[in-house]
Amino acid sequence: MSTQTPLVSVVIPCYNATKYIPDALNSLRNQTFCDFETILVNDACPDTENLERVLEPYRGEIVYLKSGEWASCSGSRNKGINASRARYIAFLDADDMWEPEYLSVLVGKLEADPGIDLVFTNAVYFGDGPWVGRTFMEMHPVEGEVTMEKLISRECTMFVSVTARRESLIRAGLFDPEILGGEDWDLWMRVFRTGSRFAYDRRPLARYR
Repeated sequence: MSTQTPLVSVVIPCYNATKYIPDALNSLRNQTFCDFETILVNDACPDTENLERVLEPYRGEIVYLKSGEWASCSGSRNKGINASRARYIAFLDADDMWEPEYLSVLVGKLEADPGIDLVFTNAVYFGDGPWVGRTFMEMHPVEGEVTMEKLISRECTMFVSVTARRESLIRAGLFDPEILGGEDWDLWMRVFRTGSRFAYDRRPLARYR
């Protein structure tokens, strides 16, 4: 693990996702943008023994945070953000994947426009279910500028795998661990209320299980 400060911290909560985590981590290995650290948070995963065996080939590539106390997904993400060193935070769920250009495109947008605080992308559904092969924005259309009205009315529904300026997440108070379901929407609303601007890319740069 490099001691140099990375530009991006990728935060991955891992709970009951042992069989999927290699796919997520391999998608990070395949990124065309490489200036990032990976923070994997294990808060009392019931399958910790198997998880750690699966993580062994990746241990030199990740910051592994482990506790014996269960935390919500929000609590685990907050722990990863607080441990991060980078200017930008990128969220990846343990059962999802990114296309090789994901970080390059989203970080490029943030670097090109200092007025943008958060960027999200399109994603392809994969795995099992009736939506497999369709895209997130096909099922949840997004048009024009992201506004508070569109967020409230759900005219704009954001895929959880966003990349944001760390300072904007800190300023908004991070995730609320008491909210179970919709915790990401709650944070995006609070980030927006601080005066942040959101942007998006229509390319399906993520895979959503």
